[in-house]
Amino acid sequence: MNVHAIVLFCCLAASNAAKILLTTMPQGRSHAGTFMPLMHRLVEDGHEVTVFFEIFRPELPLGGGVKENLILIKGDDMSVDNDPVFTNLIWSGSMRGITIAIPFYQASKTCSALLENQPEDFYRLSNQTFDLFLTDSLFSPCGYALALLSKKPYVMMHSSDLEPVYSYLKGYGRNYGTVAPFSIAYEYPEFDVDKLYDRFGALVDFLETTFSAIVPANYFMQRAINPIVDNRYSLNTYVSQSSFSFYDMPESVAWPMPGANDLVSFGAHCKTAQPLKDEFERFVADAKSKGTILIAFGTICNWEFAPKRIVDAFVDALNRLSEYRIIWGYKGPKLDGLKSHVMVHPWIPQESILQDKRTKLFVSHGGLKSFKEAVCSETPVVYMPMFAEQLRNSWLARSLHFAEFLNKKNLTADYMEKQMRTILDDNSYQTSVSKLRQFYNDRPSKPLDAGSFWFRRLLKYGGRMPEYFYRVGAKLNSFVYFYMDALSLIAVSMYFVAS
Repeated sequence: MNVHAIVLFCCLAASNAAKILLTTMPQGRSHAGTFMPLMHRLVEDGHEVTVFFEIFRPELPLGGGVKENLILIKGDDMSVDNDPVFTNLIWSGSMRGITIAIPFYQASKTCSALLENQPEDFYRLSNQTFDLFLTDSLFSPCGYALALLSKKPYVMMHSSDLEPVYSYLKGYGRNYGTVAPFSIAYEYPEFDVDKLYDRFGALVDFLETTFSAIVPANYFMQRAINPIVDNRYSLNTYVSQSSFSFYDMPESVAWPMPGANDLVSFGAHCKTAQPLKDEFERFVADAKSKGTILIAFGTICNWEFAPKRIVDAFVDALNRLSEYRIIWGYKGPKLDGLKSHVMVHPWIPQESILQDKRTKLFVSHGGLKSFKEAVCSETPVVYMPMFAEQLRNSWLARSLHFAEFLNKKNLTADYMEKQMRTILDDNSYQTSVSKLRQFYNDRPSKPLDAGSFWFRRLLKYGGRMPEYFYRVGAKLNSFVYFYMDALSLIAVSMYFVAS
């Protein structure tokens, strides 16, 4: 290639590059981490990607060439993982659809603190020019304000499956009466589409979630950001006017759902982890060990707030499994009485441990990332779901026969040991997850390639596709969307005929 061709190529590459801002929930490295494989791919494609979220304490770097503009909130720590009400809900309560307003309230308080006490930090970011905004579908009011102030196109990023309320507001036509609800009840962790009771429960959960998001959560966010966006924010309008929806739930492990031009699943990909080394390798290499068990519960499940009954049950159950080497990702009060076959560490190389062939079991909370890591590493799981859609993920894994379930509300050492040994002593769980891995990402194009393609298309059209690309249903009011006009006409006609 001659010099002129190289210069032309570089100019073309530069002309196609875009500045993209991703905004997530406060202290939102977990959500940002979900999006990172796709963000890293966009960086590889030549785009400049910046991530914003409010923080109360330092976060680990996101890597992959992604720029970070994390704003440290001065004063009280208002993150959800340190809020007593929310942490009690996580460890001991039930999270129904109606409770989704709680983290929206916390995020709105954080955004208000930023706007009131540190406006210079917010406007330093808002005065920058970006070509496209990617906004976390959950708990990011200051991110929504940045997108509205820019008057540029924006995309909704879903860190798990597509939430029911967004499906409704975008007119995707998903029937949430026929799929397992986001908030399955601990008292009845089942779903059978053939049962009227289960379908009715799914409908109730959809109505609860939709009401909670559209009324109280929307009010909290409006109170936080409407003063600076000229009263332009409402959840309904914001969601319906988004250019695209990217969600992380792999289609191959869930259930059939309607698709759409502007709906992209990017989650079905597996990363290659580094081999185990140093203290972790030395620990699991014990010749007397029957294998490794990994315990990890993510960042939101703060062990500082865990009830003593749960911690005691873990310690007792793990002590009974002395023929295995157990690594527990734990950051909390000092644990007494653990035997030497259990390693406790505040940070663990989770993917490296899971992909190590000596690992026989994963004990986790059922977040989507842990669900996917289990499939990618072909590791059976015992899930103890804590909140949000984790109980549904656990139900799905159990229905695919690569997991068992622990109910946090009645956890005992006997119960935990029984569920763990059920999987350790039955090879059918390993067979199921290995079979699932075979078709997990067996598809014509890789999900990250598809994500890259649709971002190129979006940017080609200035961040929003032509209007004929979108569904009319997203513009309809609820009365028309649910055929109430037609049903009213039928009812009136039947009345006159009968009279």
